[in-house]
Amino acid sequence: MTVEESAFCASESVRQQALAWLVRLRGEPSQDDLAAFEAWYIADQRHADAYDALLSSWEKTAKLPVATARRRASPRRDAAPWIALAATLLLIVAGASFFHWRRASDGRATVASLTTQLGEIRAVALDDGSRLTLDTDSAVDIRFGRDERRVRLLRGRARFAVVGNEQRVFLVIAGSREIIARGGLFDVGQRPWGLTIAALKGTVDVRSTEASPSRPAIQLQPGQQLLAQDDGGSNRPVLGRAADTRWPLGMLTFADAPLGEVATSINRYNKTQIVFRDPSLATRRFTGTIKARRPAELAAMIAAMFDQRVERGPAGNLVLVPWK
Repeated sequence: MTVEESAFCASESVRQQALAWLVRLRGEPSQDDLAAFEAWYIADQRHADAYDALLSSWEKTAKLPVATARRRASPRRDAAPWIALAATLLLIVAGASFFHWRRASDGRATVASLTTQLGEIRAVALDDGSRLTLDTDSAVDIRFGRDERRVRLLRGRARFAVVGNEQRVFLVIAGSREIIARGGLFDVGQRPWGLTIAALKGTVDVRSTEASPSRPAIQLQPGQQLLAQDDGGSNRPVLGRAADTRWPLGMLTFADAPLGEVATSINRYNKTQIVFRDPSLATRRFTGTIKARRPAELAAMIAAMFDQRVERGPAGNLVLVPWK
């Protein structure tokens, strides 16, 4: 076997692994499945590339006939059948979104905006080879120049898989923080309770946009996360939770979390909202994995666990009411 043939076989093997993971995760993945996928995803850059390519090809291939997807590709045939098959299996909502690149007239900068709608999770490839996954109801502005790659997170949450480039630092601006990466994988999310930065692979530096000797940069190691606060609260890195990293799969995992947080998280993905008639229910604790686009399943689960019944509100919301 030649070097070229060996490389092709390796690439095809990774592509098939990515497709197998996509099929498994669109079903009823167990906690072990999710942990195994995460380990596979971050173990090799080629794994991440192959899996993200399937996600980002959804809109381009969703209209291909299923018969095309079912044809078995020969080893040297184009990869489109694999991607088409992935498109037929992908259950992450691909709603109407806006993504537009335009190059500055001098050819030295690339400018873009990306917005996702309610319930949509979208992965795109950036023109430097990096990848960006945007969570539901999120928005970013992107500007790539010769010396710097800059992304501003306007709202929501994003995952960045950054291709290293010592000459062009990758900078994410969110709220009053700047996150500097020279490669690796990390999440940045804006929430009512603060800005969360999580390093998944590689290190990132976090600094205030009003940097001063009294507020030095904080470096996050892989597996650490930071809740960045401006009110004088703690800004120390803590050990991240694996459950917090699975949102690009359309799954939300909670471990001993208050129901108020659980409901708020799933409500971000759906027009149908979960509402508690009794405010004290929000303080009860919940552990489990739920699909972000299935609020009725969560409402039924909460009702069964906490002696509630589910009623439909005037706006079609799911109202949890205590049994009398």
